[in-house]
Amino acid sequence: MQLVIKILNIINIKKNLDDRLASFYKLIILEKEKKMKSVNNLFSSLQNGQKARKHLINIPKTKIACDILSILLAEGYICGFVHTNLNFAKKDSFCNDDRHKNQTQILLKYINEEPVIKKIKQLSSSGCRVYIDYKKIQLLPSVCFLILSTSKGIMTNKSAKSFQIGGEILCRII
Repeated sequence: MQLVIKILNIINIKKNLDDRLASFYKLIILEKEKKMKSVNNLFSSLQNGQKARKHLINIPKTKIACDILSILLAEGYICGFVHTNLNFAKKDSFCNDDRHKNQTQILLKYINEEPVIKKIKQLSSSGCRVYIDYKKIQLLPSVCFLILSTSKGIMTNKSAKSFQIGGEILCRII
């Protein structure tokens, strides 16, 4: 009888661990989807802002957006960006949401009234990840500009080539 009770206890413990592990995996999946939504929002805002000939656009502040914007700034695709902590709502105001807090303002770049970024093609999505290995990066033409998520962080295909690593292709910029 005691052996049956011990076995049942072990089964219950295993079931609890399986439930915790399943919730942990769900949390990881939700974080990855949140990251991809942030990337998608950034690319859509950049492309729409350039098409509308805006000079300044706002997006929510995220780490991955900051990393991608740093690359775009270094490569000359944008003029600059700054993180702001704006709070338009007063303390006694009925509007006390966080919509205007922790924004990133992006200064878009134009040459001869034409946008520098003609098109941003997001290659990876939440449902379909696209990866490239180091050997395929070497075969890419030099005019091809990709932004990759690698084990060493967010970088261009040229940087990944020098580090001799591959990764997930976030976007291609034309």
